[in-house]
Amino acid sequence: MNNEEKILDLLTHLTGKVDSIDNRLGNVETRLGNVETRLDGVETRLTHLEEEVEIIKEDGQITRGATNAILDWITKAQHMVRVPFDE
Repeated sequence: MNNEEKILDLLTHLTGKVDSIDNRLGNVETRLGNVETRLDGVETRLTHLEEEVEIIKEDGQITRGATNAILDWITKAQHMVRVPFDE
């Protein structure tokens, strides 16, 4: 085998290795694309949950305010009607 044949054989071998690496990288890119898609879905769901939590917080503040108003009213009313109220 002369030098040209050895070089050609080596290049053929290296080309096969590069093709193998390229295929593996293609698989990695595909998998990363799938991961990105899933993360986009998770981000969408988290955004929705954040919005829901904000609504719950607002509702909780309204409820707390209404409860405090009722407790104030009961405290004032118990003196007028002379009925004790235990908190």
